[in-house]
Amino acid sequence: MAGKTRAAAVAMLCAALAGCATAEQVEDAQVKRAQSWAGRTFINAYRFAGPIAGYFEPPAAGAKGGRLLVWEEGRREVVQGEWAIRNFKLCVKPNLYYKEMVMAAFDREACLGFDSSALEFDHFKGDVFGLATRRDVPYVSSKADNDKFAAVMRATPYYGPANGGFSEALFPARDAPKDTAAPEPQGGAAAQ
Repeated sequence: MAGKTRAAAVAMLCAALAGCATAEQVEDAQVKRAQSWAGRTFINAYRFAGPIAGYFEPPAAGAKGGRLLVWEEGRREVVQGEWAIRNFKLCVKPNLYYKEMVMAAFDREACLGFDSSALEFDHFKGDVFGLATRRDVPYVSSKADNDKFAAVMRATPYYGPANGGFSEALFPARDAPKDTAAPEPQGGAAAQ
């Protein structure tokens, strides 16, 4: 009897591993995931490095990715790259999440699972800084600009008190001097 039970369990496992989805259904699911991820801006400020922002341009109909436009510290021009959904992971090149990853480089591709903490926060609806329509970044940023980026992040609904607020221990709120005001978000930078 134990042999039959084991055989049935193995058969069920094999059926489960083979899956019920066809290759076309898997492809369609990845396209839908890409469409749902598109049109977001990633913004982050770091304690020991300069800020970074990137816009995930919406893909063409039926595509699993699109252009990635990055505002990286120290650069004068918007860095153009690409993003795609592959094997149900978000793949980006350049790697705008490299400051959150150990031994990662900006100029390499990285693929992150959607359960990664790097993808969980700091993504906002829309092209917050208008990167898709620019050749040059709004200004050349540095580590000193973390407070400006933090001010933009702090002003969004995502970081409202109902969602736990912004990490004031990391970036305490303070008045920015008039000549260093936070970059103005374009459109409604509502949290995703």
